[in-house]
Order: sequence, then C-alpha cells, then structure tokens
Amino acid sequence: MSATESKAFKILKNKNIDPADRHGINLKKYLPLFLKKNSKISQNLLNSLNLDLANDKLDELLERYDGGCAFRYDATFYFILWYTYKEYKTGICLLGFKIRGDKLFVVQIQGLRIDYDFFCNRNNEDIKKTLKLIMSSLKWERLLVKIAEDWARKMGFRKIGILQAKHNEYFRKDPTVEWAIARNNRLKMRYDVTAERMGYKKKPSSRYRSKSL
Repeated sequence: MSATESKAFKILKNKNIDPADRHGINLKKYLPLFLKKNSKISQNLLNSLNLDLANDKLDELLERYDGGCAFRYDATFYFILWYTYKEYKTGICLLGFKIRGDKLFVVQIQGLRIDYDFFCNRNNEDIKKTLKLIMSSLKWERLLVKIAEDWARKMGFRKIGILQAKHNEYFRKDPTVEWAIARNNRLKMRYDVTAERMGYKKKPSSRYRSKSL
C-alpha cells in the first residue's frame, strides 16, 4: 500500500470520525463559485447545505440519509451534499470514488431523483420544490469534482480520473427506447462533459479521463 493510500484510508476507514468531519473542506467557500447565473436560491438555503465524506461499509448510508439519497452506491467512498428537511437528512447529490495507489478514480456522479429516491413525506410538494431549487441552482457536478480534486491533492494523490460515460454500467450501446437514450445523454453530461469542462484528458487505452494534481 502506498503512503498516499495509507494516509487516505486512515481517515476514510475511521468509524470514530463522523462523515461531516472527515474531509476538512469548507463547503461555504465553494458554493458561490458554482452557482448558476440568475439563480433564485436564497443565502439561507445555501447556508443550510452540508457535506459528508462517507464510507458505504461503515456509515449505514440508508439509515444516515433517512430522507433519501441515491439508491445505487457504485463505489465505496462518497462526497455527499445533503440537506435536512425537518428531522430528515436528504442526500441531494453525490460523487463516488475508488482509490488505487496514488490515483483517485471517480466512478459515480449522481443526483437525487426527486420522484423516486427520497421517501420522507413523499407527497410533500414543499420539499420537492426546495430540492429542485437547490439542484437547479448549482453546477453540482463540477462542485463535487472540484471538492474531490482539492481533497485528493491534500491527501497527496498524483492523479484523478473520471469514468467515461460509455464505461458506466448503466450506459446502453445503440439504445432504441426513449428512456435509454435519455439516460445515455444524462450520463454523457454528468461524466464526459463535466470532465472536459474541468480539463480532464481522454486516452484511448483508458476507461477514464484523467488530470494531474
């Protein structure tokens, strides 16, 4: 195991550290940088957002996010942006990653499907409206990637990669039905377009677009 892996795992696998305290990231510094133009979100709502660095094998994510989160956890470690509605904690969006030596690989970038993934007061239109406002106001994919980059750099990782959409297990080759076409387009936007806009380079022999840190 590399020194970088050892340093990161010492934090990621420590069950005595709350996920909100694992990353050492000041979320409030990042949020204004990734607001969309003409966003209608209030400062109070922005201030209510929080960030976890979670370990799927330690933190019982389905219990922790009792207001809902992404159901399919494709990685082991996650940056999760969350919001509390009444007493319920809801994971709004997440970035999942894996570690190999001195490289960090992003394998999941996923937002909450508001009509499916959250389950506290499912029919409450207020929370649906609030979550939609948060997601539509933020360039949340790039926000999470930037946070992952800065954390990886702090841990000493040399490179970071983002999985290409065509290598995502939910991507369908030559889809013919409307839902599959729409999902492919979402995956391309989440993974490929985000990576390209943030300076990641594609190599023919790799499943990932990569960037040096």
